[in-house]
Amino acid sequence: AAADDLAVVLAKTCQGGDHWCCNDELLERCGLPREEISKLVKRWWGPTEPWLEMLITQVALELGKDVGLTSKLGASWEQAVEVWTDAAYAAACSVPNSSPPQRGALFTQTRPLVRKVMTH
Repeated sequence: AAADDLAVVLAKTCQGGDHWCCNDELLERCGLPREEISKLVKRWWGPTEPWLEMLITQVALELGKDVGLTSKLGASWEQAVEVWTDAAYAAACSVPNSSPPQRGALFTQTRPLVRKVMTH
């Protein structure tokens, strides 16, 4: 039941079929305080919101794979998320005077969040 509930919330909070925002309903269901995710984003990366969206989207991607989100979002949802993430990362890295992280380093930070949600 918990996986079904999570799948419903993930499907409901998905934006445009390809990404997630730090939406209160999603964060609450996942047991992830916004402050905890915000701490992962460093000020020298540039504007915070795009990085928060990329982090929560990666968490949702991993969770969605675990809870069978394909039945709710369709067969190509994972690919759509990857395309959105590529574009969002490129846009965030193009901000003048910012020093963004390597993409792999950024998404390594999502693994503990996914584990935390799965045990929540």
